[in-house]
Amino acid sequence: MKTFYTTAPVAYDGFGTKTVASGWQWVSKTRPDHRQPVRKVEVQDDHVEWQSMRYGNELYPTWTEAAFQEKKRYGYIKEKTDGSN
Repeated sequence: MKTFYTTAPVAYDGFGTKTVASGWQWVSKTRPDHRQPVRKVEVQDDHVEWQSMRYGNELYPTWTEAAFQEKKRYGYIKEKTDGSN
């Protein structure tokens, strides 16, 4: 299994991809009022390429653990603190 973070909705998951955590938001630096929920997903090794292309086809960002941590460090990913998206 490979682990990624994405803003893609569950409807874009396939081939056994599953959400294992959520609770973050992607925050646009040019439009701070624009936020998207971020979730951590596990993708079966045989389907990593297909799954990442599926998310990317609809322009949903997908990050590795290292990229996710970098986005957090620079303030693009924030912990969800209320019930908003």
